[in-house]
Amino acid sequence: MKAQTIAAQSDKRQRQFDKSLDEWKRKVADLQSELEVSQRDTRDHQAEVYRQRTQLDDTNDIIESLKRENKNLAGYIDTRETCLRSAPHSVNKPAGCSSHPPPQYAVEPHDQYNARLTGLP
Repeated sequence: MKAQTIAAQSDKRQRQFDKSLDEWKRKVADLQSELEVSQRDTRDHQAEVYRQRTQLDDTNDIIESLKRENKNLAGYIDTRETCLRSAPHSVNKPAGCSSHPPPQYAVEPHDQYNARLTGLP
């Protein structure tokens, strides 16, 4: 009788242990799944950050290019205005005032900017 009681108690403890073990296995599986989702999301976010950094670098390059173009055009305009002020009614142009047209660009700056942002050539 005593052996049966001890055996019954051992079986009961074994079932409780198995139940607890199964619960922990489920928790581990859930956490593993959550970890995989988090890692996938992290990779996606890192890729998006990389794309945005690249776009920011391209945009900064365009801004610098436009600043240089604006500076060159401002110099050209100043030269033209100086020429016009120095001899407004003169037939002969003053020295240094050539009839060269303003610099031409293969692509207008705003088109260049839009093309880089959209990825079109």
